[in-house]
Amino acid sequence: MEQKASWIATVTGGTLHGPDVAITGSVQTDSRLCGEGSLYIARVGENADGHDYADAAVESGATCLVVERPLPLAVAQVVVSESTRALGDIAKAHLASLRNDGEITVIGITGSVGKTTTKDLLGQILGAEALTVFPQLSFNNEVGCPLTILTADSATRFLILEMGASGIGHIEYLTNIAPLDVACVLMVGSAHLGGFGSMEAVRQAKSELVAGLVSGGKAVLNADDPAVRSMASTVERENVLWFSKDDATDIHAGKDGIQFTYRGRLVRSPLVGAHQVMNILAALRCAEAVGVDVDDSVEALSASKALSPHRMVVRDGVKFAGVSDLRVIDDSYNANPDSLRAGLDSAAMLSTGRLIVVLGEMLELGEESDKLHRQAAKDAVLHGADILIAIGEGLRVVEKITDSPTTMLWCRNAAEATKLLEQVLRAGDTVFVKGSNGSGAWRVADSLLADVQ
Repeated sequence: MEQKASWIATVTGGTLHGPDVAITGSVQTDSRLCGEGSLYIARVGENADGHDYADAAVESGATCLVVERPLPLAVAQVVVSESTRALGDIAKAHLASLRNDGEITVIGITGSVGKTTTKDLLGQILGAEALTVFPQLSFNNEVGCPLTILTADSATRFLILEMGASGIGHIEYLTNIAPLDVACVLMVGSAHLGGFGSMEAVRQAKSELVAGLVSGGKAVLNADDPAVRSMASTVERENVLWFSKDDATDIHAGKDGIQFTYRGRLVRSPLVGAHQVMNILAALRCAEAVGVDVDDSVEALSASKALSPHRMVVRDGVKFAGVSDLRVIDDSYNANPDSLRAGLDSAAMLSTGRLIVVLGEMLELGEESDKLHRQAAKDAVLHGADILIAIGEGLRVVEKITDSPTTMLWCRNAAEATKLLEQVLRAGDTVFVKGSNGSGAWRVADSLLADVQ
């Protein structure tokens, strides 16, 4: 971005200390990513205080800091009451400026499952049409969303924002920063149930995305989910675009991708798993909402690829701990009961030998945690798992399951899970790895695939 320090002070309500320097570089909350002319936001987080790294940011080239207290550094500083909120204020003002000066369309995506995959697909479809900005990885909260906005410039035609929530009001906060031209809701599920308390509260939180539409904005909604269907009541009928599993016919899914027929057109994607059909349909409808021809979208999809790691990545011929010919299915970026069932569906279909499920604890499930983890173990059994290796205290319930055809093994962490795998693996096994990011299941996947190019 290109602004003056005084502009930062104005839009944040902060006080400028030092010279009114020009900010000509990126906006960062990580001092290691700062470069010449950067604006560094010193966030106070749960595990670290960004003020402790401000000197490193300056050494890397930051010309201005946003801080909650003045620091003894010879650099321009804007002092604010809360730096994370200031980041949102800066992003809001930046986007408003882009709207005033040019033509930019903002698309928001939320849902308990599929947000990141859908935004990656849509980003590639729209990117084939015009300059498109969309988040890296899962930048979907009060930090990642503003940072994504701040990478857009006057040449940006489409801005795609992934908007997550772990409580009511979170998405409303994000849409206040970035009012939406298109709002896409994928599904209402049990992710973050601990933070919400009930499925109705999850529905209410996701509906904040639709409430964040500008006048005349369009809603892209899942017709198969009653909770999502109810959100259409607040939008003019002509501005609602539906997508449904019934839109796709002749579905064929395998380890090399998926294909199906949509409105007489053959759609191909390298994504793995039949559950990806709904994400693809959502991306197609979002593209239609902003005026992209269906034929162009289908063509772009055929050239698309999986962009985010640890999401239904299939690797064959893996060798680990002296055992050869393994098939590894890495879906370990995150997990909730809905995405686990979808992943198990694909794992069961793709399994070529014994199926070993490595499952990390699903976090933020609240009072339903024991019940849902017990059901997760049962789901693994129903999908034909020969061995279940469960990671974390939330999954200790598997130790009480004694009448199962599946061998149940529990361990405290990913390191122990990796050692258990070394003991039970046989040539030809299929290993499916899934778990919440915080469970560390992804570390098991990384160990399995460490020598895979």
